[in-house]
Amino acid sequence: MKNKILQNMVLCLAGFIILCPAGCYYDIYDIKGVPEQATAWTPLWMNAHASINTNYLGAVSPSVSWIIRDAGTTQAKKNGNYLLTLSPGVVVISATAGDESERFSKNFKITVLPALDEINVLGTELVSHNANTADNPVFFKVKLNLEDHWKNLLNMLIIADRFVNLDLTESTGTQIPGFDSRLYNECNKVLSIALPESIASIGSYAFSCYGNGLSSVSMGNNVLNIMDYAFYDCNELTDIVIPGSVTSIGDYAFSNCNSLSDIVIPDSVTNIGQYAFANCNKLASIILSDSVTSISNNTFYNCTELTSIIIPRSVTSIGSSAFGRCISLTGIVIPESVTSIGNSAFYNCNKLAEIVIPGSVTSIGHNVFGGCSNLAAIDVSPDNEMYSSLDGILYDKEAASLIHCPGGKTGIINIPDTVTSIENLAFSGCRSLTSVIMPDTVTSIDNSAFSGCTGLTGITIPGSVARIGNSAFSGCTGLTGITIPDGVTSIGEYAFSNCSSLASVIIGKNVETIEEFSFSDCNKLTTVTFNCSMAQNGFNDRAFIGDLRLLYFAKSGGQGTYTRKIGSNKWSKN
Repeated sequence: MKNKILQNMVLCLAGFIILCPAGCYYDIYDIKGVPEQATAWTPLWMNAHASINTNYLGAVSPSVSWIIRDAGTTQAKKNGNYLLTLSPGVVVISATAGDESERFSKNFKITVLPALDEINVLGTELVSHNANTADNPVFFKVKLNLEDHWKNLLNMLIIADRFVNLDLTESTGTQIPGFDSRLYNECNKVLSIALPESIASIGSYAFSCYGNGLSSVSMGNNVLNIMDYAFYDCNELTDIVIPGSVTSIGDYAFSNCNSLSDIVIPDSVTNIGQYAFANCNKLASIILSDSVTSISNNTFYNCTELTSIIIPRSVTSIGSSAFGRCISLTGIVIPESVTSIGNSAFYNCNKLAEIVIPGSVTSIGHNVFGGCSNLAAIDVSPDNEMYSSLDGILYDKEAASLIHCPGGKTGIINIPDTVTSIENLAFSGCRSLTSVIMPDTVTSIDNSAFSGCTGLTGITIPGSVARIGNSAFSGCTGLTGITIPDGVTSIGEYAFSNCSSLASVIIGKNVETIEEFSFSDCNKLTTVTFNCSMAQNGFNDRAFIGDLRLLYFAKSGGQGTYTRKIGSNKWSKN
């Protein structure tokens, strides 16, 4: 090739602009880096580069482009810088380097070897089909060993970039391999998949990479296990039948399948994992098998369209948040077989109107019915040996602990004088309560016991109470004044935080500890009276707005009444 003289040419090297001096030249004499062999079903990266002669060290080799001249029998296709092939044979490519004034071209023959195991394309050719819309997909039927070539198949589907209905019914292998196929998350043009009868296990993340396209999967009739995350994020999946052979559905197996509207769990299934159907927000109907023994944590969490479900008599436990945020659920029957109900199991089931706790239940977690704003009553079977109900409120058997008041309760609540403890979250979110009358038998108000009771305008804490728990009255925006009785020794973190109407507080004489943020964001609080003498390590410096603690421990501080103006951080002692 004729030498190319570069006079005052600007070259770019490693990001720096370099001026080529007069007389600088280069010529392209070869193109290298094109492999002589490829393997069918294994995408080949073309690392071609130009070889040049030059008298200037700053010269950069020109880029190389390439096209397929003759695909032969290989079904070759170019996608970006990848060469795709499905069948053995020889493919001829033409590589070109240089610019408009001077080019160097060279042809290469690449021998395509058979895949490591026999792969037969039985339907439409994948790479030569021109379809590129969901309305005109490729019907692609292929026979291969799925255990050996699953990743190769994904690679080809991604790089071919075609809408595909994938038929694998004549393929072999007993499992779809488990691996994090989210690495292949561009494989989103596969619209349907039919699996062979030989498949016994669908591995973790096996189909999660198909999330934005896959609407239908036919699993075959011999699948035993659907592993963790198998169909995670398949948000277009609308049609799937779980065969009667399946015994186990793993954690997150169908989580985030946002288009799935109904599902039938066959009688063969004994175990459904955590979050298995979580966030399936169009799932309106589900039928559980009579073999399921437990509903795991968060199994149906945030299934916002689920209106009803029958829990079979085989179930013994309902996990934490199992039906949390099922906001359309109107009714549910807990069978006599259930012995335990986990924390927040029915949290925020806003349309749930009634619930009956059978005699078999021996364990109920915290906040099981929290946020159920239409739940007016919790009824406990008189046969239950651990729990009881009175006026629709849940207690332990002896009514010594008040466990939960349903969110649909309104007006005034009189707590019976058998109660000594108001449990965590007992009244949390009961927005329609205007007053709660506590007897002087109550000794503890636990964490978040009255949090979010926005309708409470006043409450009398009995002198028998020794501790007010963390966030006990947090967010009680209707409270205007509170008196901490002399029996109280400790006020927990955030105990009265965000009580936005609270104007005055009286602290009893035996209070030893006021913890962090106890009265934070009480922006209308202008008067605090201390009847106690606290040590410095008992009064947290962020318990109140402003400099109240600093002033309390000043020389003229201590017991007495302190005031401030709204919006000011400066307190003064009266």
